[in-house]
Amino acid sequence: MTRQQSFIVSVFLVFITVLSGMVFGQRVIDLDKVWGDMRVLGIDSQDQSGWAVAYGDINGDGYADIIIGASADDPGGSSVPGEVYVIFGSGNPPSSIDLTSQSADITVYGATVGDECGYAVASGDVNNDGYDDIIIGAPHPNTPVSFGTGETYVIFGSSSPPSTIDLFTQSADITVCGAYNEDELGWAVASGDVNGDGYDDIIIGNPWATPDIIPERYAAGETFVIFGNIFSSPTTIDLSTEAADITISGADASDRSGSAVSSGDVNGDGYDDIIVATCYAKSGTPARSYAGETYVIFSSSAPPATVDLKTQADITVCGAAFEDFSGWAVASGDVNGDGYEDVIIGAPFADAGGGENAGETYVIFGSSFSSSPYTIDLSTDSADITVCGTDSYDYSGWAVASGDINGDEYDDVIIGATFAAPGGRNGAGETYVIFGFSTPWPAKYTIDLSVLPADITVCGDDAGDESGYMVASGDVNGDGYDDLIIGALYADPGGRTDAGETYLIAGGGSFITAHGLGGKSRINSFSLLGRSWGGFKAFGAVNSQGEVHLATGDLDGDGHHEIAAGHGEDGKSWVKLFEVDGSLIRTFKVFEAYNSGGEVHLAIGNFDADLNDTEIAAAHGERGQSWVKLFKADGTFIRIFKAFGKANTQGEVHLASGDLNRDGIDEIIAGMGEGGSSWVKVFNLWGDFIRSFKAFGAANIGGEVHVAVGNFDADPAVEIAVATGYNGGNKVRLFEKDGTLIRQFKAFGFGGNPNGDVQIAAADIDNDGVDEILCAHGEGGSSMVKVFKADGTFIRSFKAFGGVNAQGEVHLGRSNN
Repeated sequence: MTRQQSFIVSVFLVFITVLSGMVFGQRVIDLDKVWGDMRVLGIDSQDQSGWAVAYGDINGDGYADIIIGASADDPGGSSVPGEVYVIFGSGNPPSSIDLTSQSADITVYGATVGDECGYAVASGDVNNDGYDDIIIGAPHPNTPVSFGTGETYVIFGSSSPPSTIDLFTQSADITVCGAYNEDELGWAVASGDVNGDGYDDIIIGNPWATPDIIPERYAAGETFVIFGNIFSSPTTIDLSTEAADITISGADASDRSGSAVSSGDVNGDGYDDIIVATCYAKSGTPARSYAGETYVIFSSSAPPATVDLKTQADITVCGAAFEDFSGWAVASGDVNGDGYEDVIIGAPFADAGGGENAGETYVIFGSSFSSSPYTIDLSTDSADITVCGTDSYDYSGWAVASGDINGDEYDDVIIGATFAAPGGRNGAGETYVIFGFSTPWPAKYTIDLSVLPADITVCGDDAGDESGYMVASGDVNGDGYDDLIIGALYADPGGRTDAGETYLIAGGGSFITAHGLGGKSRINSFSLLGRSWGGFKAFGAVNSQGEVHLATGDLDGDGHHEIAAGHGEDGKSWVKLFEVDGSLIRTFKVFEAYNSGGEVHLAIGNFDADLNDTEIAAAHGERGQSWVKLFKADGTFIRIFKAFGKANTQGEVHLASGDLNRDGIDEIIAGMGEGGSSWVKVFNLWGDFIRSFKAFGAANIGGEVHVAVGNFDADPAVEIAVATGYNGGNKVRLFEKDGTLIRQFKAFGFGGNPNGDVQIAAADIDNDGVDEILCAHGEGGSSMVKVFKADGTFIRSFKAFGGVNAQGEVHLGRSNN
């Protein structure tokens, strides 16, 4: 059953899951057990760094930079003027930045006592110079003549921005000043090209404002749009004396319109539309207090100067129930890939599935909306997608965002559940990612996270951290996958109470590594940056040498890769199938006594004409007889064939799979094992021989060949990668499918990998359509993994295991989650 099909019958999901024995393969990253890809640690107790997070390419180097608001920070000992930090992205970001000892790349200090500079942050290219600018909300500035009017600052990006900006002594490039006391301008900020002139416009929420409308609507709230332009610096826009380019007035008293703002081209006309939330609104008929409403105002080349949400919103989404606070958070993204931005709405106080304040998140699909104005009342009309929180008081939907985390060109929904209690850690918080996809989504359906886990779940570190308080995504490491950015404002780094932390979780899936000979049968996962995501033990004592062979692929059609693990040397020929989190799916034995060494090599591929499932190929290890068997994913035997004759003296066969002839069915690529003579053979699904070639000459003394398949040159065809085995030369070679040599390079030196044995796999880790080559130490190494471009250019390395992997050998795989 595919994930899409499972949604259609979601009401019966628990029942079906029990009957089928299916365990869903979603990724869980528990920050209590692993560090994550990067942590930015707040400076002082009570700073609440991570209160707000965003991203933007501030220095124009092609990497998304992380923007962090620490609105309670008190530089110089003054009371909470706040600070904002920018951490530049890079191809290999550091695993940790402790702001007590390491400076941010840019630090912006708030101007005056109580400003709470960094309460909200965003970015956009306001002056259209090719650099994203930093947008900062400071809703609570106080002066001798005003209090709580609010200010919003824009700091222009550049190739060499200043490392510190003190707003007490320096002016921002743009300062927008609130009009009246207690309006709290800058409570929420965003950007978007509303009028389509190529400049990003500044969108500012002013939720406590009382619009200049008769009769008076006290605290109805306002949202202002300041059009981007070539501003001279510094520029001050004082809203008490000059009007914003667009002023959007809240519909009713006490709505607090503008408490959250965003933008996106919802109707597909080429202009970013303005999304305004009013989570305190009475909604529907009869009125449901604090149900909340979210409005979309369509944009154009000449938008109106004033918009009254009582009569002029193009889309109004009414909260479902009393005190849901729908619109607490809003965002946009093209989740279903139809070219229209979809509206994402958080309602963290909703009683999802009967769980009080479990929270809900709604996705309203974009379309042409030709019948505007349009009203969606969630009390009677379901959202296109409803994501229900897991447990009571999780407050799922506290924060929302979108980004293409898995690199499939569909925006994924990102949800913060800031009070969730993973592992019983109350208030540690969780962040969820629901992958977008193109297959037509069933109409009006629900994803209940208590039944169907999110595609990615990031669990907060410690109780009370409130991880997921704010979320964002951007490609920080420039690999083509958006990365998760998560704020945990009440984290206590180094014992600094509530100093706050911000986490980076790299997108794009993971590397899978397994112990080699002399290990302890462990499988570990690593992000594409080589940072540990934890692991599990695959086998017990029956796998006596602790070696595990790997293959990865989607075995159950749910869109997630599973792991096939086979016994190593001196095992018993067993294979186990796991989800990436270590949940066991099934176990079956693939060979009997004639595989006397008990070792099993594996590959996963589509080896039959049924394109809806994949199969498993298993081959003899050392002291075998060169046989290969094919199995269904449920362990049902399909067929058997012999890959090599007596020239493969130890009877060991290394495996890979790939569609070499582009007919939609994978071929089986077999490399000789130790004691062979360096030959590679290609077989079809029936075990019929297609071709062979010699991968190495006499320098590969042991005659063993490790094999992998990937697209190494961006043309439609795939190629074969090979690496030397035991007593080899640490060499990697790439061949066309007919055995024509393309290139070669040396993966390791003999100092670190003295036996010249190189384990190999292929994966597109930068989402550019060309696979990279993963190489790992073999027997006698020190558990190192290296990543190379297809031309042999080194990218990065990491250590997969410590001393417990005694022989230093690492087997490799790649997961899409």
